[in-house]
This record gives sequence, C-alpha cells and structure tokens, in this order.
Amino acid sequence: MFDVVKKGSTGTDVWIMQSFLHVLQYCGKNGKPLVIDGICGDDSVFAINTFQETQRKFGYECGSNGKNDGTWGRACWLRIGVI
Repeated sequence: MFDVVKKGSTGTDVWIMQSFLHVLQYCGKNGKPLVIDGICGDDSVFAINTFQETQRKFGYECGSNGKNDGTWGRACWLRIGVI
C-alpha cells in the first residue's frame, strides 16, 4: 500500500508519485518539469494541485471536497491505477 504524500514527505512513495507526474508532463511552480528527487517540496505540491484540478475537470475528485489539497492520497493513487 502506498502512503499519503504531502509537503515534507520523503522516500520511495514520493519518488513514484513524482515519476508519474513527470511522465505526465506536470511542472513545478517554476514552470519547469517536475524534478524526481524523492522530496515533496513546493514544486511537487504545485504539481499535485495541478493534477487534482485537471482530474476534477474530467469528473474525478482527487482532492478534498472539490478543492485542491496539495496531498497525494488514496484517490490520487487510485486515479493513476497503482492501487
């Protein structure tokens, strides 16, 4: 099972999440491709929020109550098909 990823998280689950977002061409707040470093910082949170917003446009809720929450939890893992 994958852990919830949020700002300050580190490790393999962060690396996996960043890899998916990188392959899907999500960028950090700096507008550059997301760096895969296993550390969930501001750029990763920006990419998570962008992912959640994009998914909501297609009818999938990955945030919290219709809002981006900067957290990569169960709904996000489900959406990319890894659980």
